[in-house]
Formats: sequence, structure tokens, C-alpha cells
Amino acid sequence: DLELVALIVAGFGHDAAHPGRNNAFLIKQRHPVALRYNDIAVLESFHSATTVRILEAQGFWAGLRPSAQRILRKLVVENILATDMQRHFNFLQEMKTRFADARENSRDAFDFSQANDRKILYSLAIKCADLGHSAKPWKLHYQWSLRCTEEFFAQGDAEKANGWPVTQIMDRDAVNLPKSQQGFLKIVCLPLFTLAGKVKCDKCPSVAQH
Repeated sequence: DLELVALIVAGFGHDAAHPGRNNAFLIKQRHPVALRYNDIAVLESFHSATTVRILEAQGFWAGLRPSAQRILRKLVVENILATDMQRHFNFLQEMKTRFADARENSRDAFDFSQANDRKILYSLAIKCADLGHSAKPWKLHYQWSLRCTEEFFAQGDAEKANGWPVTQIMDRDAVNLPKSQQGFLKIVCLPLFTLAGKVKCDKCPSVAQH
């Protein structure tokens, strides 16, 4: 199934060649990548393009018909672009509205026979995977949290070196790490996984199990 293959490939490639700086930093720096993508979904566009170039170089879809190649490429790019955190809270609101409407009209929120509904669910799935360390057992979650935090601090150091205001959660000299992480889990992660747990799908394991 091309859609599932695209989702898996996007999961592998959604952070391909990540430079360790966020979109805001690259835009402010006027980095060539930011200029290339007109300051819009900079890293997500870069990751998707990098993934596609790697697939092309390796002949990943050489055995597919041209029409299937175009579809697979389009789906991979769409899924990676869905990880843009700039749209995170809009996405959550759209999901809440959909579930509220479904509840009001006594129907399921998603129809798996509809391509657009599946597209939304694939976006939900890759967003959960993108933030997946937050749902892992404590030992793994703690390790990945430290790695992410060190990446943030490195950007904060670079902001200081450039004489810029330091992003609040990236200032190693000022951040309250436990409080910052608690806010991230409660405000960003938990609402996403809560919505994912509401999806009814006979073929999908319950998010609540994880």
C-alpha cells in the first residue's frame, strides 16, 4: 500500500540532515535553506527534499510506474510537512472540532474510505511519532529529553554568540528544566496523544496501550 509505505518512509526521513537549529533561528540568520524555502516550513521542506533526493539516488522507487512514483513522492513530502510545529496548535484545534462535530452528529470522526480523512490521520500519526520520545518508558524518555535539551542549549549558545535575545527554553543559564519539560508534556504532547487515543480503528492498536 503506497500510503503506508509513504508514512513509514516519512517517519525515517522527517528529520533528515537536521542542522540542530530551529526554523526561527535559520530565518533570523538568513540561512541559505531559509532563503531557499522563503521562510515557510523551512526545515520540513528541507527534510522532505533531502529524503526525496536520497530515495532518488538509491533508486528506491525505480520499480514503480511513473504515476505511482509521483504519488509516493507526494505522500512522503506531505507527511513530512505535517511535522511543522508552527501548525501544531491549529492542527489540534481542527482535530477537536472534528471530534466535537462527530459526537454532535452521532457518527465516527473519520471515514477510512475517504482519502482526505486518511491524510489527516497520517498527519496525526507522524506527529505522534515526531514527539514519540515523550510517550516512551521513563529511561528512554529521559535520555532523549536530555539530548533534545542539549540541542536547544547549543542553539541558545549560538544566539548569545550572535548577540540575539536567547529563546527562553534554550538558555542553559536560566531555564528551569523540570518545569520546562513539564510544560512541554502537558501543553504540546498530552493533547496530541489524547486526540490520537480517540481515533476508532479496528486495525490500529490503541494509543492508550502505549
